Amino acid sequence: MTQAREAEAVLSEEEIAELRARVRKELEAEEEERIKALQRQRESHASRTARVREIEQEEEERFYQERGYRRFVDRSGNVRWLSPEQASRWEEERALHQRRRRAISYRLASRKTRRLIVIAVAGVTLALFAVFLAVLRRG
Repeated sequence: MTQAREAEAVLSEEEIAELRARVRKELEAEEEERIKALQRQRESHASRTARVREIEQEEEERFYQERGYRRFVDRSGNVRWLSPEQASRWEEERALHQRRRRAISYRLASRKTRRLIVIAVAGVTLALFAVFLAVLRRG
């Protein structure tokens, strides 16, 4: 006989059921405690990581501002620090780009306007020509 069988022979069915229930309850309590400890560890790590990143950002901002750099955020959300010279050059290029875009849109608008005027004049001319032909046929 194996040891498990010998133990079963010594214990009654009721004692075996109680023993199994007690062991299961202890194992469930241990598992629950491990899960809680893991969650506490994750939360602690997450808050620590967030605080470290916050301090890094504060120091980065302080460092560049002390040196006169300007903070710019590009279209994709990336932060760039530009020296005063770079910042003024960037602003000039940006203003030039905007002026050019306005000029291009104005030229396009004036082209459209001219096109509409030409179409209108051609339409009126065609209508007058049709009236002229009608008058010639009758007269």
